[in-house]
Amino acid sequence: MAHVLTSPRAAVAAVATPLLALALLTGCGSDSQSGNAASPTSATSETAPGNASGSPAASPTSPGTTDESGAAAPTVTSNGVTVSGNRGEQPKVTVTPGEPAPAELVALDIYPGSGAELEAGGSGVFEYEGVLFSDGTTFDSSWDRGSPIAATLQRVIPGWQEGLVGMQAGGRRLLIVPPDLAYGVRALPGIPPNSTLVFVVDLKEVTG
Repeated sequence: MAHVLTSPRAAVAAVATPLLALALLTGCGSDSQSGNAASPTSATSETAPGNASGSPAASPTSPGTTDESGAAAPTVTSNGVTVSGNRGEQPKVTVTPGEPAPAELVALDIYPGSGAELEAGGSGVFEYEGVLFSDGTTFDSSWDRGSPIAATLQRVIPGWQEGLVGMQAGGRRLLIVPPDLAYGVRALPGIPPNSTLVFVVDLKEVTG
């Protein structure tokens, strides 16, 4: 299994967060991929931004809840994963126990952005929450560390490479990533082998 990054240590030094370097920036896929990242121009990434094929529509907004701009804060449910929270604040992510994990990547906008669009292979600044689909346990969170990350899509897991293309700055997107687009049979700190991963990603800025 090859790393997308030539030197994993370089990733750790760059972000000063070892778990982040393992969970995102080493970019390891499953053994079946032989270390090759999935193409950002696959069928999933070519669907309408934020809506992978077969993804359900957002659920109705929770009544009486507003974001920092005064607009209604969305609550979205997809494949048993529910995401709520105001724009610009740490999202709340819950997973329904026993829900079957989707076999394909799910990418769904919680709310759209209005800034620059992230292209395949592009770079950006991200806030994210990462939880296990199996039980909702948080395995990594930039919010908990108190700092967003800067990353290039070429150096992240295939699920990010595909699922974030077309996202606009200022938006928030839900990704449900099957093991073959994450880490496959490899175990990482907080991530068991063959794990389906859930990310809620805020694109703060497109940088390249």
